[in-house]
Amino acid sequence: MGFLSNLWTNDNDRLLKEAEPVVSRINSLEAETGKLSDAELLGKTAYFRERMGNGASLDDILPEAFAAVFFYAAAYVIMNLGAFVAVMRVGEDQGTDNPRFNHFNGLADRSPLLALLLLVSLLSLAGIPPLVGFTGKWFLFAAAMKQGHALLVLAGVINSVISLFYYLTVIKHAYLLKAENERPLVLGIGLSVLCLALFAAIVAVGVYPAPLLAAAQAAFLRS
Repeated sequence: MGFLSNLWTNDNDRLLKEAEPVVSRINSLEAETGKLSDAELLGKTAYFRERMGNGASLDDILPEAFAAVFFYAAAYVIMNLGAFVAVMRVGEDQGTDNPRFNHFNGLADRSPLLALLLLVSLLSLAGIPPLVGFTGKWFLFAAAMKQGHALLVLAGVINSVISLFYYLTVIKHAYLLKAENERPLVLGIGLSVLCLALFAAIVAVGVYPAPLLAAAQAAFLRS
Protein backbone atom coordinates (compact mmCIF):
# COMPACT_ATOMS: atom_id res chain seq x y z
CA MET A 1 0.00 0.00 0.00
CA GLY A 2 2.99 2.32 0.43
CA PHE A 3 3.34 2.66 -3.34
CA LEU A 4 -0.34 3.42 -3.79
CA SER A 5 -0.56 5.94 -0.95
CA ASN A 6 1.93 8.19 -2.72
CA LEU A 7 -0.64 8.69 -5.47
CA TRP A 8 -2.97 10.59 -3.20
CA THR A 9 -2.75 14.00 -1.55
CA ASN A 10 -3.71 14.61 2.07
CA ASP A 11 -7.10 16.04 1.14
CA ASN A 12 -8.14 12.85 -0.67
CA ASP A 13 -8.50 10.55 2.33
CA ARG A 14 -12.12 9.84 1.44
CA LEU A 15 -11.17 8.75 -2.06
CA LEU A 16 -8.43 6.52 -0.72
CA LYS A 17 -10.92 4.83 1.60
CA GLU A 18 -13.37 4.24 -1.24
CA ALA A 19 -10.60 2.90 -3.47
CA GLU A 20 -9.45 0.27 -0.99
CA PRO A 21 -11.66 -2.49 -2.49
CA VAL A 22 -10.20 -1.76 -5.93
CA VAL A 23 -6.66 -1.76 -4.60
CA SER A 24 -7.35 -5.03 -2.83
CA ARG A 25 -8.59 -6.63 -6.07
CA ILE A 26 -5.59 -5.38 -8.02
CA ASN A 27 -3.11 -6.56 -5.39
CA SER A 28 -4.86 -9.94 -5.30
CA LEU A 29 -4.53 -10.27 -9.06
CA GLU A 30 -0.88 -9.28 -8.86
CA ALA A 31 -0.22 -11.90 -6.20
CA GLU A 32 -1.96 -14.61 -8.20
CA THR A 33 -0.40 -13.94 -11.59
CA GLY A 34 2.77 -11.99 -10.90
CA LYS A 35 2.26 -10.24 -14.24
CA LEU A 36 0.82 -6.85 -13.18
CA SER A 37 3.51 -4.21 -13.55
CA ASP A 38 3.83 -1.03 -11.47
CA ALA A 39 2.85 1.02 -14.51
CA GLU A 40 -0.34 -1.00 -15.00
CA LEU A 41 -1.14 -0.76 -11.29
CA LEU A 42 -0.62 3.00 -11.37
CA GLY A 43 -2.85 3.33 -14.42
CA LYS A 44 -5.69 1.31 -12.89
CA THR A 45 -5.52 3.21 -9.60
CA ALA A 46 -5.42 6.60 -11.32
CA TYR A 47 -8.41 5.60 -13.45
CA PHE A 48 -10.58 4.77 -10.45
CA ARG A 49 -9.40 7.87 -8.61
CA GLU A 50 -10.42 10.07 -11.53
CA ARG A 51 -13.84 8.42 -11.85
CA MET A 52 -14.58 8.70 -8.13
CA GLY A 53 -13.31 12.28 -8.15
CA ASN A 54 -16.07 13.06 -10.65
CA GLY A 55 -18.66 12.20 -8.01
CA ALA A 56 -19.47 8.62 -8.97
CA SER A 57 -19.33 5.92 -6.32
CA LEU A 58 -17.31 2.79 -6.78
CA ASP A 59 -20.35 0.55 -6.30
CA ASP A 60 -22.25 2.43 -9.02
CA ILE A 61 -19.49 2.51 -11.63
CA LEU A 62 -17.99 -0.95 -11.64
CA PRO A 63 -20.89 -3.46 -11.69
CA GLU A 64 -22.90 -1.50 -14.26
CA ALA A 65 -19.96 -0.81 -16.55
CA PHE A 66 -18.64 -4.36 -16.30
CA ALA A 67 -22.10 -5.80 -17.00
CA ALA A 68 -22.53 -3.56 -20.07
CA VAL A 69 -19.13 -4.50 -21.49
CA PHE A 70 -19.59 -8.20 -20.74
CA PHE A 71 -23.09 -8.21 -22.25
CA TYR A 72 -21.96 -6.57 -25.48
CA ALA A 73 -18.91 -8.83 -25.73
CA ALA A 74 -21.16 -11.89 -25.43
CA ALA A 75 -23.61 -10.40 -27.93
CA TYR A 76 -20.78 -9.64 -30.33
CA VAL A 77 -19.59 -13.24 -30.22
CA ILE A 78 -23.11 -14.55 -30.92
CA MET A 79 -23.76 -12.11 -33.77
CA ASN A 80 -20.44 -12.71 -35.47
CA LEU A 81 -20.74 -16.45 -35.07
CA GLY A 82 -24.12 -16.34 -36.80
CA ALA A 83 -22.75 -14.31 -39.71
CA PHE A 84 -19.64 -16.50 -39.88
CA VAL A 85 -21.69 -19.70 -40.11
CA ALA A 86 -23.69 -18.28 -43.02
CA VAL A 87 -20.63 -16.95 -44.86
CA MET A 88 -18.70 -20.17 -44.25
CA ARG A 89 -21.50 -22.33 -45.66
CA VAL A 90 -21.99 -20.10 -48.72
CA GLY A 91 -18.23 -20.07 -49.33
CA GLU A 92 -18.09 -23.84 -49.01
CA ASP A 93 -20.91 -24.16 -51.53
CA GLN A 94 -19.14 -21.83 -53.95
CA GLY A 95 -15.73 -23.44 -53.45
CA THR A 96 -14.07 -20.34 -52.02
CA ASP A 97 -12.87 -19.03 -48.66
CA ASN A 98 -13.76 -15.47 -49.68
CA PRO A 99 -17.30 -15.36 -51.09
CA ARG A 100 -18.38 -12.29 -53.05
CA PHE A 101 -21.69 -10.46 -52.90
CA ASN A 102 -23.08 -12.31 -55.92
CA HIS A 103 -22.47 -15.64 -54.19
CA PHE A 104 -25.27 -14.71 -51.78
CA ASN A 105 -27.78 -14.11 -54.57
CA GLY A 106 -31.04 -15.93 -53.93
CA LEU A 107 -29.89 -17.41 -50.62
CA ALA A 108 -33.39 -16.97 -49.19
CA ASP A 109 -34.72 -19.37 -51.83
CA ARG A 110 -31.82 -21.81 -51.67
CA SER A 111 -31.65 -22.04 -47.87
CA PRO A 112 -34.31 -20.05 -45.96
CA LEU A 113 -32.88 -20.93 -42.55
CA LEU A 114 -29.33 -19.87 -43.42
CA ALA A 115 -30.63 -16.66 -45.00
CA LEU A 116 -32.69 -15.92 -41.87
CA LEU A 117 -29.66 -16.41 -39.64
CA LEU A 118 -27.61 -14.13 -41.89
CA LEU A 119 -30.39 -11.52 -41.81
CA VAL A 120 -30.74 -11.34 -38.03
CA SER A 121 -26.98 -11.50 -37.49
CA LEU A 122 -26.28 -8.55 -39.78
CA LEU A 123 -29.22 -6.49 -38.52
CA SER A 124 -28.11 -7.19 -34.96
CA LEU A 125 -24.55 -6.10 -35.75
CA ALA A 126 -26.01 -2.87 -37.13
CA GLY A 127 -27.93 -2.33 -33.88
CA ILE A 128 -31.49 -2.84 -35.09
CA PRO A 129 -34.03 -3.47 -32.28
CA PRO A 130 -35.08 -5.67 -30.66
CA LEU A 131 -32.09 -7.87 -31.46
CA VAL A 132 -29.22 -8.49 -29.06
CA GLY A 133 -26.89 -6.08 -30.85
CA PHE A 134 -29.25 -3.17 -30.22
CA THR A 135 -29.71 -4.13 -26.57
CA GLY A 136 -25.96 -4.49 -26.06
CA LYS A 137 -25.21 -1.13 -27.66
CA TRP A 138 -27.97 0.47 -25.62
CA PHE A 139 -26.43 -0.70 -22.33
CA LEU A 140 -22.93 0.21 -23.48
CA PHE A 141 -23.89 3.68 -24.70
CA ALA A 142 -25.99 4.32 -21.58
CA ALA A 143 -23.03 3.50 -19.34
CA ALA A 144 -20.79 5.80 -21.39
CA MET A 145 -23.33 8.64 -21.31
CA LYS A 146 -23.57 8.43 -17.52
CA GLN A 147 -19.85 9.17 -17.40
CA GLY A 148 -20.11 12.07 -19.82
CA HIS A 149 -18.69 10.43 -22.95
CA ALA A 150 -21.28 11.90 -25.31
CA LEU A 151 -18.86 12.28 -28.24
CA LEU A 152 -17.80 8.66 -27.94
CA VAL A 153 -21.44 7.58 -28.02
CA LEU A 154 -22.11 9.81 -31.02
CA ALA A 155 -19.17 8.23 -32.86
CA GLY A 156 -20.55 4.79 -32.07
CA VAL A 157 -24.00 5.69 -33.38
CA ILE A 158 -22.56 7.14 -36.59
CA ASN A 159 -20.45 4.03 -37.10
CA SER A 160 -23.55 1.85 -36.68
CA VAL A 161 -25.44 3.86 -39.29
CA ILE A 162 -22.56 3.59 -41.77
CA SER A 163 -22.20 -0.15 -41.20
CA LEU A 164 -25.91 -0.64 -41.89
CA PHE A 165 -25.34 0.27 -45.55
CA TYR A 166 -22.85 -2.58 -46.01
CA TYR A 167 -25.00 -5.08 -44.14
CA LEU A 168 -28.07 -4.17 -46.18
CA THR A 169 -26.08 -4.79 -49.36
CA VAL A 170 -25.53 -8.43 -48.36
CA ILE A 171 -29.19 -8.75 -47.31
CA LYS A 172 -30.30 -7.36 -50.68
CA HIS A 173 -28.32 -10.04 -52.50
CA ALA A 174 -29.70 -12.77 -50.25
CA TYR A 175 -33.36 -11.76 -50.45
CA LEU A 176 -33.97 -9.62 -53.53
CA LEU A 177 -31.63 -10.90 -56.25
CA LYS A 178 -32.06 -14.12 -58.18
CA ALA A 179 -29.51 -16.86 -57.73
CA GLU A 180 -27.33 -17.89 -60.66
CA ASN A 181 -27.57 -21.46 -59.41
CA GLU A 182 -30.98 -22.24 -57.94
CA ARG A 183 -30.21 -25.66 -56.54
CA PRO A 184 -30.98 -25.91 -52.80
CA LEU A 185 -28.16 -25.27 -50.39
CA VAL A 186 -28.45 -28.24 -48.05
CA LEU A 187 -27.67 -27.93 -44.35
CA GLY A 188 -26.86 -30.94 -42.22
CA ILE A 189 -28.74 -31.65 -39.01
CA GLY A 190 -25.92 -30.34 -36.83
CA LEU A 191 -25.60 -27.10 -38.78
CA SER A 192 -29.37 -26.62 -38.82
CA VAL A 193 -29.52 -26.99 -35.03
CA LEU A 194 -26.66 -24.50 -34.67
CA CYS A 195 -28.44 -22.01 -36.94
CA LEU A 196 -31.64 -22.32 -34.92
CA ALA A 197 -29.77 -21.92 -31.62
CA LEU A 198 -27.93 -18.80 -32.80
CA PHE A 199 -31.12 -17.30 -34.22
CA ALA A 200 -32.94 -17.93 -30.93
CA ALA A 201 -30.09 -16.43 -28.90
CA ILE A 202 -29.90 -13.27 -31.02
CA VAL A 203 -33.62 -12.65 -30.64
CA ALA A 204 -34.30 -13.96 -27.13
CA VAL A 205 -31.34 -12.31 -25.37
CA GLY A 206 -32.14 -9.05 -27.14
CA VAL A 207 -35.75 -9.11 -25.95
CA TYR A 208 -34.97 -10.43 -22.46
CA PRO A 209 -31.42 -9.44 -21.44
CA ALA A 210 -31.95 -9.54 -17.66
CA PRO A 211 -30.49 -13.02 -16.95
CA LEU A 212 -27.23 -12.34 -18.82
CA LEU A 213 -26.86 -8.91 -17.21
CA ALA A 214 -27.49 -10.35 -13.77
CA ALA A 215 -24.93 -13.09 -14.40
CA ALA A 216 -22.35 -10.49 -15.46
CA GLN A 217 -22.90 -8.38 -12.36
CA ALA A 218 -22.81 -11.43 -10.11
CA ALA A 219 -19.55 -12.56 -11.70
CA PHE A 220 -18.01 -9.15 -11.02
CA LEU A 221 -19.17 -9.04 -7.42
CA ARG A 222 -17.72 -12.51 -6.79
CA SER A 223 -14.35 -11.53 -8.29
